[in-house]
Amino acid sequence: ISLEDVRKELSTSDPLYAKKQKELNSLQELSNTIINKGLLNPIIVYKRGDKYRVVAGERRTLASVIANKNEIEARIYNEKPSDFDLKLTQWIENMAREDLSLAERIINIRDLVDHYQKENADKKPTLRELEKFISISKTQISAYMKVLNGPADLLIAVTSGQINNLDKAAFISSIDDPDIRKIVLNEAIKGTSIDLLLKLLDSLAQDGIQQSSQKPSF
Repeated sequence: ISLEDVRKELSTSDPLYAKKQKELNSLQELSNTIINKGLLNPIIVYKRGDKYRVVAGERRTLASVIANKNEIEARIYNEKPSDFDLKLTQWIENMAREDLSLAERIINIRDLVDHYQKENADKKPTLRELEKFISISKTQISAYMKVLNGPADLLIAVTSGQINNLDKAAFISSIDDPDIRKIVLNEAIKGTSIDLLLKLLDSLAQDGIQQSSQKPSF
């Protein structure tokens, strides 16, 4: 949702109208908090010419506009941070949001990894480095990387929002057989629980063993 969106009425012809309206309602709640209690955490900006560009705190900025605020507290960088530092700051900010989808988390981590490689002679960050950077457990970051490095069909399902559960996505990424993975993936998209997906995988694996044992030998 953009600054223009919050300053004027949303158009029902906008293909993203439903999503934007949901976000606008959320921003209105944040705006009410700012009106009643003030801004609890300053936004982060860097100086760009005679203006400032938001690094972190876009939602707080938009909510302050809705609250008719003319000023906002901010931490100011005198120069633009590196692309990696920008992405890292935005990740830390976004992690506080409960409504952040798996797709958004995956895309953020992918951007972090890409910018780290660009700034470090194409060297990929280790799991330990990522754990340190983004302050989540090694188990979680390992699951994220399994999805990022997993098969294309799974990554498409995740980034398109069809799967929003990290455990399910990491589990599916470990299935080597593309035919079996496709069946399990389709069930996951339907909302099948991970326990049932495990049982389905066991069943499909057993069927595969039985079918191969019935093949005639020559």
